[in-house]
Amino acid sequence: MKNFYYNSDFIKFFLNKYSYNLKDCGSTAIQIMFIDFKIKNLKIHIEKNKKDFSNKNKFLILINKKKKLLNYLKKIDINKYHDIIEDLNKIT
Repeated sequence: MKNFYYNSDFIKFFLNKYSYNLKDCGSTAIQIMFIDFKIKNLKIHIEKNKKDFSNKNKFLILINKKKKLLNYLKKIDINKYHDIIEDLNKIT
């Protein structure tokens, strides 16, 4: 399995679509995107290094954080929630 890196084209697309301005890093959609990238990188790392328990814990924490943010976004704006899920599934 190849290493997953930040795809700058996808990041620009995501920032243009969901952020309020280009320096926005605090909105829920942007946080979900960056957490998703971190999760994918950690998943690749954990598959290679099975005894790295510290990163397994970080992986589980990030999954839980993403789940909470998605639940929050679902309550606030269901349409944006569905759009984000579609866009994140495109890069998987």
